[in-house]
Amino acid sequence: MSNVGVVIDLAVHDIDLIRWFTESDIVEVQPQLSSAVAEREDIALLTIRTASGVLAHITPMADAVQGAQRHGCDRGKYVMAIS
Repeated sequence: MSNVGVVIDLAVHDIDLIRWFTESDIVEVQPQLSSAVAEREDIALLTIRTASGVLAHITPMADAVQGAQRHGCDRGKYVMAIS
């Protein structure tokens, strides 16, 4: 298990993708963090809003918990990815 939590280890890449897909900066993040197995957060629920109004939700999880999900929506678009 990494010595950093899932937000630094995994979620930063998802946040970059949200910014790239929406061509908009992040203006608000509402985090919920949990340490189920490790000392640092190994599960995170992040609700993200961009400057253009897109609402996105990502749930990065450590390997021990597994199963990250990413959701994003905009007018006429909805994207969901599970890994």
